Amino acid sequence: QQQQQRRRRRRCHRHREEKNEDKAADGNTSNRRTAMLGAVTMATAAAAMMETPRRAEGAMTSSVPKTAKKSLRNVVELTPENFKDYISADAKKPTSNVFVEFYAPWCPFCQKLEPIWNELPNELRKYGNETTVARMNVDKYTDYARAYGVSGFPTLMLFEAGKPVGAKTGLIDMQTALKYAGVSQEKLGLFAGPNKALDIVLTKDQVENARKELDVVRKEVSSGLVGESRDKALSALNVVDGVFVSQL
Repeated sequence: QQQQQRRRRRRCHRHREEKNEDKAADGNTSNRRTAMLGAVTMATAAAAMMETPRRAEGAMTSSVPKTAKKSLRNVVELTPENFKDYISADAKKPTSNVFVEFYAPWCPFCQKLEPIWNELPNELRKYGNETTVARMNVDKYTDYARAYGVSGFPTLMLFEAGKPVGAKTGLIDMQTALKYAGVSQEKLGLFAGPNKALDIVLTKDQVENARKELDVVRKEVSSGLVGESRDKALSALNVVDGVFVSQL
Protein backbone atom coordinates (compact mmCIF):
# COMPACT_ATOMS: atom_id res chain seq x y z
CA GLN A 1 0.00 0.00 0.00
CA GLN A 2 2.80 2.39 0.84
CA GLN A 3 4.45 1.56 -2.45
CA GLN A 4 1.21 2.37 -4.30
CA GLN A 5 0.99 5.73 -2.53
CA ARG A 6 4.59 6.51 -3.46
CA ARG A 7 3.81 5.63 -7.11
CA ARG A 8 0.77 7.97 -7.08
CA ARG A 9 2.87 10.81 -5.61
CA ARG A 10 5.54 10.30 -8.29
CA ARG A 11 2.86 10.33 -11.04
CA CYS A 12 1.31 13.53 -9.58
CA HIS A 13 4.72 15.14 -9.32
CA ARG A 14 5.54 14.24 -12.95
CA HIS A 15 2.14 15.53 -14.02
CA ARG A 16 2.76 18.88 -12.29
CA GLU A 17 6.22 19.14 -13.91
CA GLU A 18 4.78 18.41 -17.33
CA LYS A 19 2.10 21.08 -16.77
CA ASN A 20 4.73 23.58 -15.70
CA GLU A 21 6.84 22.73 -18.76
CA ASP A 22 3.82 23.21 -21.01
CA LYS A 23 3.05 26.56 -19.39
CA ALA A 24 6.65 27.65 -19.78
CA ALA A 25 6.62 26.56 -23.41
CA ASP A 26 3.37 28.45 -23.99
CA GLY A 27 4.85 31.49 -22.27
CA ASN A 28 8.00 31.32 -24.37
CA THR A 29 5.92 30.95 -27.52
CA SER A 30 3.77 33.92 -26.49
CA ASN A 31 6.86 35.99 -25.72
CA ARG A 32 8.37 35.08 -29.06
CA ARG A 33 5.17 36.06 -30.83
CA THR A 34 5.03 39.37 -28.96
CA ALA A 35 8.68 40.08 -29.77
CA MET A 36 8.13 39.20 -33.43
CA LEU A 37 5.04 41.40 -33.63
CA GLY A 38 6.96 44.23 -32.00
CA ALA A 39 9.84 43.82 -34.44
CA VAL A 40 7.45 43.78 -37.41
CA THR A 41 5.68 46.90 -36.11
CA MET A 42 8.98 48.72 -35.63
CA ALA A 43 10.22 47.69 -39.07
CA THR A 44 6.96 48.83 -40.68
CA ALA A 45 7.15 52.18 -38.90
CA ALA A 46 10.78 52.64 -39.89
CA ALA A 47 9.97 51.82 -43.51
CA ALA A 48 7.11 54.33 -43.47
CA MET A 49 9.38 57.03 -42.00
CA MET A 50 11.99 56.36 -44.69
CA GLU A 51 9.37 56.40 -47.44
CA THR A 52 7.80 59.74 -46.38
CA PRO A 53 10.88 61.87 -47.20
CA ARG A 54 11.24 60.02 -50.50
CA ARG A 55 7.65 60.86 -51.43
CA ALA A 56 8.10 64.46 -50.33
CA GLU A 57 11.35 64.70 -52.26
CA GLY A 58 9.71 63.20 -55.31
CA ALA A 59 6.83 65.68 -55.07
CA MET A 60 9.23 68.61 -54.79
CA THR A 61 11.31 67.36 -57.68
CA SER A 62 8.25 66.95 -59.91
CA SER A 63 6.82 70.41 -59.08
CA VAL A 64 10.02 72.47 -59.48
CA PRO A 65 12.32 72.00 -62.48
CA LYS A 66 15.99 71.42 -61.72
CA THR A 67 17.10 74.21 -64.04
CA ALA A 68 15.61 77.14 -65.92
CA LYS A 69 14.69 76.72 -69.58
CA LYS A 70 17.32 77.83 -72.07
CA SER A 71 14.82 80.17 -73.74
CA LEU A 72 11.24 81.35 -73.36
CA ARG A 73 8.97 81.63 -76.38
CA ASN A 74 7.88 85.27 -75.91
CA VAL A 75 11.00 86.64 -74.20
CA VAL A 76 14.19 88.04 -75.74
CA GLU A 77 17.22 86.05 -74.52
CA LEU A 78 20.04 88.56 -74.10
CA THR A 79 23.67 87.68 -74.77
CA PRO A 80 26.82 89.81 -75.13
CA GLU A 81 26.26 89.64 -78.90
CA ASN A 82 22.78 91.21 -78.92
CA PHE A 83 22.76 93.20 -75.66
CA LYS A 84 23.44 96.57 -77.29
CA ASP A 85 20.71 95.94 -79.85
CA TYR A 86 18.24 96.33 -77.00
CA ILE A 87 20.03 98.07 -74.12
CA SER A 88 21.56 101.23 -75.56
CA ALA A 89 20.58 104.80 -76.39
CA ASP A 90 20.58 103.97 -80.11
CA ALA A 91 19.05 100.50 -79.86
CA LYS A 92 17.93 98.98 -83.15
CA LYS A 93 14.56 97.96 -81.74
CA PRO A 94 11.65 100.43 -82.01
CA THR A 95 10.88 100.48 -78.27
CA SER A 96 13.07 102.39 -75.83
CA ASN A 97 11.84 100.50 -72.75
CA VAL A 98 13.19 97.05 -71.93
CA PHE A 99 12.24 95.08 -68.80
CA VAL A 100 15.06 92.61 -68.05
CA GLU A 101 15.24 89.66 -65.69
CA PHE A 102 18.81 88.92 -64.66
CA TYR A 103 18.63 85.25 -63.65
CA ALA A 104 20.59 82.11 -62.81
CA PRO A 105 19.42 78.73 -64.21
CA TRP A 106 19.75 76.98 -60.83
CA CYS A 107 17.68 79.59 -58.95
CA PRO A 108 14.27 78.11 -57.87
CA PHE A 109 12.66 81.57 -57.76
CA CYS A 110 13.79 82.23 -61.34
CA GLN A 111 12.24 78.90 -62.36
CA LYS A 112 8.96 79.79 -60.67
CA LEU A 113 8.94 83.18 -62.42
CA GLU A 114 9.24 81.61 -65.90
CA PRO A 115 5.50 81.21 -66.70
CA ILE A 116 4.79 84.80 -65.57
CA TRP A 117 7.75 86.21 -67.49
CA ASN A 118 6.85 84.29 -70.64
CA GLU A 119 3.25 85.53 -70.55
CA LEU A 120 4.14 89.13 -69.61
CA PRO A 121 4.62 90.38 -73.23
CA ASN A 122 1.10 89.20 -74.16
CA GLU A 123 -0.39 90.83 -71.07
CA LEU A 124 1.44 94.11 -71.75
CA ARG A 125 0.03 94.27 -75.27
CA LYS A 126 -3.50 94.03 -73.84
CA TYR A 127 -2.83 97.34 -72.07
CA GLY A 128 -1.20 98.96 -75.12
CA ASN A 129 2.26 98.79 -73.53
CA GLU A 130 5.13 98.10 -75.94
CA THR A 131 7.86 97.43 -73.38
CA THR A 132 10.20 94.66 -74.55
CA VAL A 133 10.51 91.77 -72.07
CA ALA A 134 13.95 90.16 -71.92
CA ARG A 135 16.17 88.14 -69.65
CA MET A 136 19.87 87.36 -69.29
CA ASN A 137 21.75 84.49 -67.65
CA VAL A 138 24.23 86.41 -65.50
CA ASP A 139 25.43 83.21 -63.87
CA LYS A 140 27.02 82.66 -67.28
CA TYR A 141 27.68 86.28 -68.23
CA THR A 142 29.07 87.41 -64.88
CA ASP A 143 30.48 90.70 -66.21
CA TYR A 144 26.92 91.97 -66.69
CA ALA A 145 26.01 91.00 -63.12
CA ARG A 146 28.88 93.13 -61.84
CA ALA A 147 28.11 95.98 -64.23
CA TYR A 148 24.49 96.28 -63.04
CA GLY A 149 25.02 95.42 -59.38
CA VAL A 150 23.15 92.11 -59.44
CA SER A 151 23.59 90.45 -56.05
CA GLY A 152 20.43 88.27 -55.88
CA PHE A 153 18.09 86.35 -58.18
CA PRO A 154 15.95 87.14 -59.95
CA THR A 155 16.87 90.83 -60.32
CA LEU A 156 14.32 92.69 -62.44
CA MET A 157 15.53 95.91 -64.05
CA LEU A 158 13.71 98.41 -66.25
CA PHE A 159 15.77 100.23 -68.88
CA GLU A 160 14.71 103.45 -70.60
CA ALA A 161 16.78 104.62 -73.58
CA GLY A 162 19.55 102.23 -72.58
CA LYS A 163 19.77 103.36 -68.94
CA PRO A 164 18.53 101.50 -65.86
CA VAL A 165 15.82 103.49 -64.09
CA GLY A 166 14.43 100.95 -61.61
CA ALA A 167 15.16 97.54 -60.15
CA LYS A 168 13.76 94.94 -57.76
CA THR A 169 15.03 91.57 -56.56
CA GLY A 170 12.72 88.63 -55.86
CA LEU A 171 9.72 86.68 -57.10
CA ILE A 172 6.68 88.76 -58.17
CA ASP A 173 3.17 88.07 -59.49
CA MET A 174 1.75 89.11 -62.88
CA GLN A 175 -0.01 92.22 -61.60
CA THR A 176 3.19 93.51 -60.00
CA ALA A 177 5.19 92.71 -63.15
CA LEU A 178 2.73 94.75 -65.23
CA LYS A 179 3.02 97.64 -62.78
CA TYR A 180 6.82 97.56 -62.83
CA ALA A 181 6.81 97.43 -66.64
CA GLY A 182 4.88 100.71 -66.80
CA VAL A 183 1.16 99.89 -66.74
CA SER A 184 -0.61 102.45 -64.55
CA GLN A 185 -2.52 101.51 -61.41
CA GLU A 186 -5.68 102.98 -62.93
CA LYS A 187 -5.48 100.65 -65.94
CA LEU A 188 -4.88 97.72 -63.63
CA GLY A 189 -7.89 98.72 -61.55
CA LEU A 190 -5.76 99.36 -58.45
CA PHE A 191 -7.39 102.43 -56.98
CA ALA A 192 -6.40 101.55 -53.41
CA GLY A 193 -3.61 99.78 -51.59
CA PRO A 194 0.15 100.26 -51.63
CA ASN A 195 1.73 101.85 -54.68
CA LYS A 196 4.39 99.28 -55.63
CA ALA A 197 7.36 100.69 -57.48
CA LEU A 198 10.83 99.67 -58.56
CA ASP A 199 13.80 100.88 -56.53
CA ILE A 200 15.59 103.80 -58.14
CA VAL A 201 18.81 102.88 -59.92
CA LEU A 202 21.47 105.60 -59.76
CA THR A 203 23.92 106.18 -62.58
CA LYS A 204 27.66 106.27 -61.95
CA ASP A 205 27.69 110.07 -62.33
CA GLN A 206 24.86 110.44 -59.82
CA VAL A 207 26.68 108.27 -57.30
CA GLU A 208 29.95 110.19 -57.71
CA ASN A 209 28.18 113.55 -57.33
CA ALA A 210 26.40 112.31 -54.20
CA ARG A 211 29.73 111.23 -52.71
CA LYS A 212 31.18 114.70 -53.37
CA GLU A 213 28.26 116.25 -51.51
CA LEU A 214 28.85 113.82 -48.65
CA ASP A 215 32.49 114.94 -48.44
CA VAL A 216 31.32 118.55 -48.02
CA VAL A 217 28.93 117.54 -45.23
CA ARG A 218 31.66 115.44 -43.59
CA LYS A 219 34.02 118.42 -43.42
CA GLU A 220 31.29 120.63 -41.94
CA VAL A 221 30.49 118.00 -39.31
CA SER A 222 34.16 117.54 -38.42
CA SER A 223 34.69 121.27 -37.86
CA GLY A 224 31.34 122.11 -36.24
CA LEU A 225 30.70 119.20 -33.87
CA VAL A 226 32.78 117.76 -31.04
CA GLY A 227 32.94 114.58 -29.01
CA GLU A 228 30.31 111.86 -29.24
CA SER A 229 27.94 113.88 -31.46
CA ARG A 230 30.62 114.27 -34.10
CA ASP A 231 31.53 110.58 -33.96
CA LYS A 232 27.90 109.52 -34.44
CA ALA A 233 27.38 111.92 -37.34
CA LEU A 234 30.57 110.80 -39.08
CA SER A 235 29.62 107.15 -38.57
CA ALA A 236 26.21 107.75 -40.18
CA LEU A 237 27.84 109.53 -43.13
CA ASN A 238 30.24 106.63 -43.62
CA VAL A 239 27.31 104.19 -43.74
CA VAL A 240 25.61 106.28 -46.46
CA ASP A 241 28.88 106.58 -48.35
CA GLY A 242 29.26 102.79 -48.19
CA VAL A 243 25.88 102.39 -49.90
CA PHE A 244 26.98 104.66 -52.73
CA VAL A 245 30.32 102.84 -53.08
CA SER A 246 28.45 99.54 -53.53
CA GLN A 247 26.70 101.05 -56.57
CA LEU A 248 29.94 101.91 -58.39
